Amino acid sequence: MERDRLVLYVPLVIAYLSRRLAWALVLLFGITLAVFLVVHLSGDPTALYVGPEGTRQDYEMVRTALGFDRPLPEQYGRFLLRAVQGDFGRSLRHQQPTLPLVLTRFPATLKLAVVAMALAVALALPLGILSALRRNSVLDTFAMTLALSGSACRRSGWASC
Repeated sequence: MERDRLVLYVPLVIAYLSRRLAWALVLLFGITLAVFLVVHLSGDPTALYVGPEGTRQDYEMVRTALGFDRPLPEQYGRFLLRAVQGDFGRSLRHQQPTLPLVLTRFPATLKLAVVAMALAVALALPLGILSALRRNSVLDTFAMTLALSGSACRRSGWASC
């Protein structure tokens, strides 16, 4: 009997996970498109490579070499194709591929995220329990204010807090 119920839920779980994966891909597409457009609409990306001391000939040579002379849809398509293959371009600052640079910094980022999550849980769990035990108290108001502030900072970025 229990096994029959489990078999009934498997297609539902697969459908749910499929929808989530599809939305994740749509979101990833939207984010990459937004970043791509912001970079291109904020000015000529060639200026980042050549700098202000470059000549017109330098600009044209770099634009052609990097494909910035092509239409934006073609540039974006090439970017997506290279990204799927693991090529995320070269760092302007370090003059090397970006993926290894990101991967070397990933362990430190992961440690920071784990410590931040542990700190958040260690603070939120006791405050939540105390707030539930002492409703409408000063402590409850403080905990609610702290929770709402943290939520607002998380959504709008640390710069706005």
